[in-house]
Amino acid sequence: MKGLTPEWAKRYWAAHWSLPSPQQGFEMLHRGAIGFGELDMLLRALDVMPFWRDKLTKIAYRRMTRV
Repeated sequence: MKGLTPEWAKRYWAAHWSLPSPQQGFEMLHRGAIGFGELDMLLRALDVMPFWRDKLTKIAYRRMTRV
């Protein structure tokens, strides 16, 4: 057998993608592009500790500005 197995080829292919930053994830949440479940999946993929994920999501809001 030569080269990579199909499983490892898929893993290498998937590993080359760059993920959005946490800030971009929160922005997508605010704009309605993703939901809370997808944000949690992004934070998990970015190796954010489970302890911090819900806390970061709770403070991810936009403060009212002066008009």
